[in-house]
Amino acid sequence: MNWNCAAIDHGITFHENGQIAPCCLISSTYSKNISEIDNNPFADLKTSTPPLVCKVCVDAENNNIPSYRQGFNQRKSDHPGFQFVDIRNTNLCNFKCRTCGPQNSNLWAKELGETIPIRHFPLSNYKQYIVNQSVQSIYYTGGEPLINSEHWDLLEELTVAGMSKNITLNYNSNMSVLKFKDKNIFDVWKNFKSVQIMASIDAIGEKFDHIRSGGKWDVANENIRALKNHNITLAIGTTVSILNLWFLEELLMFFNDQNISVELSDLHYPPYFSLSAIPDELKNLALSCVNKIEKIYHNKNKCDYMRLQINNNSKQHLFKDAVMKTLSLDKIRGEKLFDFLPFRDHALPLI
Repeated sequence: MNWNCAAIDHGITFHENGQIAPCCLISSTYSKNISEIDNNPFADLKTSTPPLVCKVCVDAENNNIPSYRQGFNQRKSDHPGFQFVDIRNTNLCNFKCRTCGPQNSNLWAKELGETIPIRHFPLSNYKQYIVNQSVQSIYYTGGEPLINSEHWDLLEELTVAGMSKNITLNYNSNMSVLKFKDKNIFDVWKNFKSVQIMASIDAIGEKFDHIRSGGKWDVANENIRALKNHNITLAIGTTVSILNLWFLEELLMFFNDQNISVELSDLHYPPYFSLSAIPDELKNLALSCVNKIEKIYHNKNKCDYMRLQINNNSKQHLFKDAVMKTLSLDKIRGEKLFDFLPFRDHALPLI
């Protein structure tokens, strides 16, 4: 029996370096050159057992957490060709989030002194696979998709071609902008079958500003409120890390009061910010945070998986890296995230 995932035959993720993959969660070690796109490029994933590169979905399903694989299999149609398109063709971004890096943010690349901070693979090189009758959903991220001019041009082309009414748009957005030049995104989205927004919010208030450097909570919150006034499916996408576990109860309560759902996802990179890097000395505090989260989040499987990472803390040897990275970026950026974290007593001996 083969590993059954609809993304193998019907998914395509376009990266900023000209590489392709069946989805965004597959291991970063797995990719193909776009020149292979017409040659059934991911057929090697049809194996008798789950491929090692599909570990994220395997781990999720083993812990009774819905996986991308299950989602693709539920949504696939009988239409041949690419049905699920994921576009991340540039790292152009107006944020430099603490859990991000130069691959997904040119501001990160600029801060690190890279000579070519903006990475970009022109959408024109593969547009025929997107402006295509087989496509049923487009997932746009980046970078920040709403400041990507090619994003706006593509949506206009799909509308003119009469295909937009059959396509669902999915976004990860930092909620910093809703307009581009003289265009308002709501005037564009109304032409599509449906629109689903995952607003990338890891904390609220001043803590948001420090974790998602470059962002302003007041702006993000105002734009989230604007989305609620339109026919758009809105959810908050929160990446759970050693930087925000302590504030998640506050975040969940804030959005619950507004009847906005929150989806908690695990941090996979960088490893020193993962829950597995929490040291023994902070275990009890971390577990108490999860207990409070579970009372609001009502997802026992997800909370149990968080507890598993904390209890195993297989990466606690990286805790010093988490402390030093946090302090270093606070100094470079004139921020004070460290002041909000329960690290001080445990971090001082490491400094």
